[in-house]
Amino acid sequence: MFTRLLRATALALCLAAAQFSSAQTASAPGSARRPGSVDLAITNVTVVDPQTRQRLAGRSVFIDGDRIVAVRSATGSSRYAAQRVVDGTGQFLVPGLMDMHAHLFLPEDPKTSLNLLLANGVTSIREMSGDCWAVAGAKEGCIDEYRKLQRAIRAGAVPGPDLVRLAGTMVMGPAQGPLPKGVPPMLTPGTPEQGRQLVRHLKGRGIDIIKTHDTIPAAVFAAMMDEARRRGIEVSGHIPFGAGSLGAAKLGYGTIEHARDLLYDCSRYGQEFRRASGDFADQRPGSDRPSNVVRLSRTVDEFDSALCAGFLSRLARTSTYYTPTHVTREMEARAADPAYRADPNRRYIAPAR
Repeated sequence: MFTRLLRATALALCLAAAQFSSAQTASAPGSARRPGSVDLAITNVTVVDPQTRQRLAGRSVFIDGDRIVAVRSATGSSRYAAQRVVDGTGQFLVPGLMDMHAHLFLPEDPKTSLNLLLANGVTSIREMSGDCWAVAGAKEGCIDEYRKLQRAIRAGAVPGPDLVRLAGTMVMGPAQGPLPKGVPPMLTPGTPEQGRQLVRHLKGRGIDIIKTHDTIPAAVFAAMMDEARRRGIEVSGHIPFGAGSLGAAKLGYGTIEHARDLLYDCSRYGQEFRRASGDFADQRPGSDRPSNVVRLSRTVDEFDSALCAGFLSRLARTSTYYTPTHVTREMEARAADPAYRADPNRRYIAPAR
């Protein structure tokens, strides 16, 4: 995640809670306010400015409702009088962070995840699995439940970061395996028309992002991207093998998720891997995916810095964004490390059920 490795202080949570509280106060009908009166002042704090990458020490921040109205030197005079003052001495104040790839796993109780996000300064998230396959009989974790939670957070009934974007459940290709009896074949589209049909179905469900898997056949993916452009809906996720990162970007792909697919574009092994995996996704006779051992070892052993630099330069000129989620790659690399498994932060992870 962009933000998971960043650790904001508890002051960021204090600010988020104070903004919610003060927004209600500011909107109370008939409340008399003195000129220059604001809900909250955070004084003597170091403000982190991400635009200039500076730390601005000794600042006072004045907040009214849900707006920061002024940032002033703490030693200077100010025309603002705050109803509540928080001493930020020795603390840092950062803008609310956005987690670009989160999973709340409804219908599990999301309170723990929401509280942890707030405590780490995350004030908005992109939920990357916010809908179920209702046409396949799933009953839980559907778009209506996520929209209900979204409304509750925005109304202040549930503390948590705003769910700014909701993705659907990942679309996979037929190479992943046969569907259960009676499930519509469009859920693992094997033809361009099935791909278009699925885009129309997902658009109708009201999700914000169609999330793809790497096993979607190349021709199906191209049809899906075309239909999504026509319908005005974003497509993001895992890059299909047959498209590659630059190919997907040229088709208008939104965001590339995880620091995984781009590694192939930085390795001399990449073209061979994509060709073999693309044949597997297209279900060509006799094709098969390389094993994980081969895939990982050859990708690393044949890394080419010049090839990587050229690829990244070309990708940077497109409108496609990159969400690396480095924490998941660390998890894969260090899963067997006793020290990693003994990390005290694991106490915040809900046990598997």
